[in-house]
Amino acid sequence: MKKIFTLIATVCLSIAATAQTLNIVVGQVTYQVPAAQAGDIIYTSGTSVTIMNKVLAVSAIDNMYIDNTAVTDNSVSVVYNGTTASVYVVGNIMQYIDPTVNGAKVTIFQNPAVTDEYTYTLSGSSTVGSFYMNGDTKMTLRLNGLTLTNPDSAAVTIRDGKRIAVVVADGTTNTLTDGTGGSQKACFAVKGHAEFTGAGTLNLKGNTACAYWGKEYLQLKASFTGALNVTSSVGDGINVNQYYQQNGGKVTISGVGDDGIQVSFKTDDSGNVIAVTEDED
Repeated sequence: MKKIFTLIATVCLSIAATAQTLNIVVGQVTYQVPAAQAGDIIYTSGTSVTIMNKVLAVSAIDNMYIDNTAVTDNSVSVVYNGTTASVYVVGNIMQYIDPTVNGAKVTIFQNPAVTDEYTYTLSGSSTVGSFYMNGDTKMTLRLNGLTLTNPDSAAVTIRDGKRIAVVVADGTTNTLTDGTGGSQKACFAVKGHAEFTGAGTLNLKGNTACAYWGKEYLQLKASFTGALNVTSSVGDGINVNQYYQQNGGKVTISGVGDDGIQVSFKTDDSGNVIAVTEDED
C-alpha cells in the first residue's frame, strides 16, 4: 500500500509539472489521461483510486507512468499482437467503457448513458482473436491494418442497433475470418446499419455461415473508394435486412455456398414479413 501511495504521489507531482499523458495500466487495458484533464486523483481507504470518475481497485493497477503520447477524446484503440491484445481507452470516456481482455479476445460494453459517438480503431494481427462491442449509440469502427481470425466464433461483432460508420483506413489491407461450426451469422456481424467509407481493402471469409451479416442495411458510400472482397463463405457472401446500397467502392464476391448478396427480411410460410425480435438478432 505504501508503494502504490508513493507511486500516486510521484505521478501527481510529475503530471502537475508537465503537459503530458498519465497512463494507468490494468492488465491488458491502458487508460490514457491528458494532464489537462486529470484533475484530482482520489485515493480511498487504501483499496481504490478514482481518476476521471473511474474507480479502479488499487490491487488491479499494474503500473502508472507518464509519457508524451497524444490522445484524441472519445476514442478507443485495440492493437492485436499474436495471442494477446492491448486496449487503450482515452481519459474523457474511461468512466463509460468497460473492457475485458482474455488473451486476444476483446469485449467492450459501452455505458447506456453515453450520447456522444466514440471511435474504435482496430489494428494488428491475431489468429486467435476477436472484437465484441455492445452499445446503444452511433459509433465509428476504424479498421487500420487488421488481420483477425477467431477460430471459435465471429471475428468482429457489433451489438449496436444504431448507425455504424465503418472506416476502412486509406491504404490498409484488413482481413477477417471466423471459425467453423459455430453459431455466428458471419465473420463480420453488425446489429445496426453499417455505412462504409475509406480507401482501404477489407477481405472477408465466412467459414460457418455468411461473410458479412447485418440486421439492418448496408451502404457503401460514395466516399468509400476502397475494395470489399468476399473471398469465400459457406452461406451468403453478404446477408442484410432492409437493403443493400452501393454508391462507391469495388465489391468482389467469390467462393460462396449460397447467394452473393441476399436481402432477407424474415418471412412466415405465406411470405409475410415478420419483425425480427430482439432475441433473434
